[in-house]
Amino acid sequence: MASATGIPQQPPAGRGDEESEPLLGRPGDASQKPAASIAKNLILAPFPSPSTKGRGSASATEHQSGVRAYSYGISSLHEATPTCPSRHLQQCSRLPSARNTMAKLMYWCRRRGWRSFARCVRVGSSLPAPPYILFSVHPLAQSFGLLVLIQSILIVQPTVTAEQKKVGQKLHAGLNFLALASFIVGVGSIEYKKIRSNGAHFKSPHAYIGVVASIWQILQYLVGFTMYGTPQLYGGEAKAKAIWKYHRISGYGLLLLYMAAVTSATKTDYNVNVLGLKLWAAIVIALLILAGIYPRIKKQKLGL
Repeated sequence: MASATGIPQQPPAGRGDEESEPLLGRPGDASQKPAASIAKNLILAPFPSPSTKGRGSASATEHQSGVRAYSYGISSLHEATPTCPSRHLQQCSRLPSARNTMAKLMYWCRRRGWRSFARCVRVGSSLPAPPYILFSVHPLAQSFGLLVLIQSILIVQPTVTAEQKKVGQKLHAGLNFLALASFIVGVGSIEYKKIRSNGAHFKSPHAYIGVVASIWQILQYLVGFTMYGTPQLYGGEAKAKAIWKYHRISGYGLLLLYMAAVTSATKTDYNVNVLGLKLWAAIVIALLILAGIYPRIKKQKLGL
């Protein structure tokens, strides 16, 4: 109904759906429902998932074959090298029972739709078995930081209402702080190791990408935190909100850089001599992560 001035008293119907349209999908897809828990944002898919009802429980044979398949997947991450340098014997050793446990955990997660967690288990299974060395802190801390960073994106993407966005922003900021702290620990550990052993710095593209990503991450967090906590630094809340879309675009660009850091890590000396992670596997995992995040991007939040 319009007023005497011809201006509608209520916004046109369907505007909310338009503002919640993902990059791929229909308006309203990958959006948090009014009464839904914000924790469900972590597993929302950009497209409706096919119904799995009526399929029944998996048989024992199917379960065992699934476990074997994932066990093979864990093994495929490593280069099939017949020998191992004597100085790396402890790192090269693997515990079959631990690997089988990882395979079962991955299969269990995949059966329940927890694909992101299953992929993290897959990467984690490639880390060397105990005893750990000082360098082990770096891949562990960086992997954990990247995992938390991804959750901070997933938790805030589907928010629609003002209340949902408020809760999402707080969780986003907290998770980003945890991720940043983990990244600092990871970078600090590798720097301490190099200084202590008089090791050479910047020997690989991974090192350069990592430094750029670390600086970018710090600036990204400072801008995001001040926009939310102290908007007066930007001339008020309205002006701070006006640059949110640039903060989001920068964040998605940073995620791409982190994926490049992950894939370039396969060419470092430690990976070549000890871990043996395959480049193709790292690329596939990075693409799967991006495929789970980018389609959920809300066009309106980027000003598209």
